[in-house]
Amino acid sequence: MFASLALALLIGLLHGPSLMAEGSAAGAIDQPLILSGQSPSVQDFIPPGHANFTVTITNTGTVTLQNVNVTGATTADCNRSDLGTLSPGQTTSYVCTTSGGTPVTESFLNELQVNGTAGVTTVSHTSNAYVKVINQDLRITKTPRFQSVQMGGMAFFNITVLNTSDFVMTLEQIDDAVFGECDRDPSATIALLPGEPFKINCSPNDIQTATASEITVIAKNADNPDSEPLIATDIAWVDVLSLEATLNPSPASIPEPGGLVTYTVEIFNTGSLSLTLTELRTTKFGNLLDPDNPLIESGTNACLSGGTPPLIPPNGGGYSCAYVAPVSGQPSQFTDTLTVTAVDKNSETVSTTAPAAVTITNVPSAIQLTLGATPSFINPPSQEVTFSVQIKNASSADSITITKIEDSILGNLDGRGTCDVPVAGVLPGFSYQCQFTAVVSGDVGDQRSRTISVEARDDDPVPAILNASDIVIVTFIEQPEQKIFMPSVADDNDPVIEPNNSCATAHNMFLNRQYFVLPPAVYPSDQDYFMFDLVQAGPVSIDLKNFVPQKGQMVVRYDDSTKPLPNCAKVQKRMSELALNNTMNLNLSAGRYYIQIINDGSSNITEMYELIVHVSAP
Repeated sequence: MFASLALALLIGLLHGPSLMAEGSAAGAIDQPLILSGQSPSVQDFIPPGHANFTVTITNTGTVTLQNVNVTGATTADCNRSDLGTLSPGQTTSYVCTTSGGTPVTESFLNELQVNGTAGVTTVSHTSNAYVKVINQDLRITKTPRFQSVQMGGMAFFNITVLNTSDFVMTLEQIDDAVFGECDRDPSATIALLPGEPFKINCSPNDIQTATASEITVIAKNADNPDSEPLIATDIAWVDVLSLEATLNPSPASIPEPGGLVTYTVEIFNTGSLSLTLTELRTTKFGNLLDPDNPLIESGTNACLSGGTPPLIPPNGGGYSCAYVAPVSGQPSQFTDTLTVTAVDKNSETVSTTAPAAVTITNVPSAIQLTLGATPSFINPPSQEVTFSVQIKNASSADSITITKIEDSILGNLDGRGTCDVPVAGVLPGFSYQCQFTAVVSGDVGDQRSRTISVEARDDDPVPAILNASDIVIVTFIEQPEQKIFMPSVADDNDPVIEPNNSCATAHNMFLNRQYFVLPPAVYPSDQDYFMFDLVQAGPVSIDLKNFVPQKGQMVVRYDDSTKPLPNCAKVQKRMSELALNNTMNLNLSAGRYYIQIINDGSSNITEMYELIVHVSAP
């Protein structure tokens, strides 16, 4: 190839450090950028004479540029020492000419470099325009004149040589200044008749930079081989489309089961043409530019363009936006991939991808075991006792599967009573309950204990094994227990039960007798009061069993001697655990006491609860 004709435009890419503009939700990344252009891109020229160029300079960045100047111009008149200041988005232009020099006789590429400063940073851009000197006898065209390809892609050219003379000519050489694939060095003589074309095509690949490539054809007059060679030229431009993107989550780590994560998108146009964003699509959350995207709340998606697709300037221009999305799952890497798609002015498409990962960390799981025995005080020599087992999933995130319930005396409780394992899918905060019966034997004063153990596993990919155990005790007492069954009616006007809505109307209880009562309606419309007397001080145990509403309170009260009796204004102890069965243990002085039962749960309960006051015989 001819070194003197090797004219190529290698447009430099500015890709400095990126910084999101403070306070901006979406928009251009804060950085200095400059862009230049010349017109006309190509001017056909019949020598002799002079060529004129209009040079346009635009600040395509987000900061003001100082000391804008033009250097290294092929046409000296196009250089400028100081064009002053350009604000973001501002454009300036001027006309320059070859008239100060010798007349144009050969084709040439007018290259120049524009520069500007922002603080200590200098930004530059190179542009060009072509002066094509017309040969009356020989023409060459290289099409398309403008095309854009993705970085690393392939360009396509059609090259036509035309004999415009009235004599036969022979082709000597076709030489491309940049793409050797477009060269032709005929080994056999190619003769062109007047008006006859010669066509070739070429496909250079792995295009890495924006390039202006000049092509030259040399021919001779076949009837006068010693005459001066005939030379014709043409030019074509290849622009490069290239995108880079990042997707950064914050926080990058969250505890299971997950939460809201802010993703920041940064996109850089590292090609040579401005690009319009058409799609920001993630594998997990769909297209971020779609206002009807059901996967992301529009109010937290700053990537929505508001009807005007973002335009990203070339040579390192950047765009940034952020959106908030829910991330959930088991302890693992929550991965997402962003695909950025954009188009240039020729509707050519370019895309790139950016991965992101959020680590979902494990939260330790736990279980709580609560045991009960009904009755917990029995008479010799033996009695059947119902034992209750409640296993609560105390985890904040994991569901659990109960795999084993064992009794220290009976062994595996699977299939005994209502106990049935395994139990899968117990959600956080929920419980599994079952009960079984067993005969307990002993003498007065004996305490019979048994240990119940539970094993479970959580739902993590590598399940954690959870264990809990507790002891339940049954005590033998001398005085036999009696049971009084109150009518199973919910009528507040029933003379047997009601009214017992205050301490003044409290129902009188016998010690060590079991009462069966329908739950009161929801507080404060209704409540149950019971009263019992102690003739001497000592330990007292109060059992509230099968309280189906669960939500509520059992309060033990006594009279305030400073006020008219009865008033039960003093609170001895309050129990408000959410459980089917509860036991309150007290050490009380001799006197009168009241039990207040409050229902904060459902009022549609037809199952009676059990209430008993245990007092050891003196």
